[in-house]
Amino acid sequence: MRNILPVYFTFRLFWFMFILMGISFAIFVCMSTMSSFLADPTVTTLDPQEHSVWDVPFPSIAVCSHNKLSRSAMRQFAHNMSRGSFDMPLYNYWYEKLKLFAGFFNTDSIDFDEAQSLQNVLDRMSRKPFNVARVLKDLAPKCKDLLLECYWSGQAIDCEKELQLVAFSRGYCCVFNYQFERTEETYYYANQSGSDTGLILLLNASTNDYFYAEESLTGFTLLIFGKQKIADTSIGHMGLIQINANDDIHVRLKLVSQITTNEVRNHPVAKRGCYFPNEEKVGAYGQADCLMKCKVRSMESLCNCIPFYVYDEKKNVTDRTPVQCSLEHTECLERYRITWQTYKPPVEMMNEHLEAELIDSLSCPECLPACTYYRYNFYKAKSSLKDTPDSMNYIHSNIRSLNDVSLVKIYYPTPYGTRYQKNVLYNWYQMLSNIGGVIGICMGCSLISGIEVIYFVFIRLTENFMKLRANRR
Repeated sequence: MRNILPVYFTFRLFWFMFILMGISFAIFVCMSTMSSFLADPTVTTLDPQEHSVWDVPFPSIAVCSHNKLSRSAMRQFAHNMSRGSFDMPLYNYWYEKLKLFAGFFNTDSIDFDEAQSLQNVLDRMSRKPFNVARVLKDLAPKCKDLLLECYWSGQAIDCEKELQLVAFSRGYCCVFNYQFERTEETYYYANQSGSDTGLILLLNASTNDYFYAEESLTGFTLLIFGKQKIADTSIGHMGLIQINANDDIHVRLKLVSQITTNEVRNHPVAKRGCYFPNEEKVGAYGQADCLMKCKVRSMESLCNCIPFYVYDEKKNVTDRTPVQCSLEHTECLERYRITWQTYKPPVEMMNEHLEAELIDSLSCPECLPACTYYRYNFYKAKSSLKDTPDSMNYIHSNIRSLNDVSLVKIYYPTPYGTRYQKNVLYNWYQMLSNIGGVIGICMGCSLISGIEVIYFVFIRLTENFMKLRANRR
């Protein structure tokens, strides 16, 4: 008997330690799974189904001339200023002074004191606040001068009618299919693929009309974006292509979209990292518009003005009309220029070196992307316009004989795009299955085992206690 007891207790101790290790390991795995799920409850995967590009609007295409101010318009403006000024009636004086208008586009390119002096004269002569947006629109190159011919899906369209002049941070640009001001019924949708089936533009650089250009080369900047109001390179969510005079550019679009299941809506915005429709609290269409509004709020707070490209005469006629940024504000705008060109990402954990670099950046933690979106990637192919065939049945027959022109073709090379799907990492039944599987492997437990535990711990124990109590009586 004495020899049996040590073996019995050793076996019991071994069995107890084995079960304890199984319980500990099961708890560790289950807690790790739950912690990972609660930290990032969503997963994004590639949708195996093909997604047609015909169902999504053709992107907004903005043609921005490197020339921000028309020489002929500036000459006329200088004549008008010389006739209206008694102190400084000389045309040449005004024509030279108006070169300070470059400060509206590039604040570090002018002398701040001279800009302040010129702005004081302009305000005095206009006898009311100088309307920067209206003046720059009148002085910008016109779409009818920049666009020689336009084609959509192989058919000629009216360039001046279909491309509207819109104010962006790069100046006034001619925009095709401006989604922000269109509806689903008026969007342009591609219905074919191939180089001759999208948007074709024959552009005129008009180098003789150059007055101020940020880039040293003559030509255009092409912006490709979606539904946001303002296409700003510092915000992103857009493609940018440089086009020089005498270039033949092929832009092959690739649609990339994401759909999000309704199960993701059950998780907090901070966890899923995106907004569903009607959830944005900033009145924006998406992350790009939200970042723009955040940037404008910062500019109004620090410099007491808003840039000309967000000023809207129709919407801003209120008791508190915001002040447009003029030459008077260029020094302040230059002081914070780097801040408004960098955004701090909304992440909790960040490398200390990156944190130090972003200390002066703009923080907009409320600006998250949309849960369901589409974006336009592209591939650019460039060649010389001299290599373009002389005879084309839909474009200028003597295109190689023209000077300062560029040919741009924007199209889908294939009828299908790439789509991603955002879903919850685990549904409740998947989480139950995972936890049950871990407990089953580590402890040999199941639902029946759980019922047995409840029975023996509560019911059977209670019955035994009641019997023991009755026997004592």
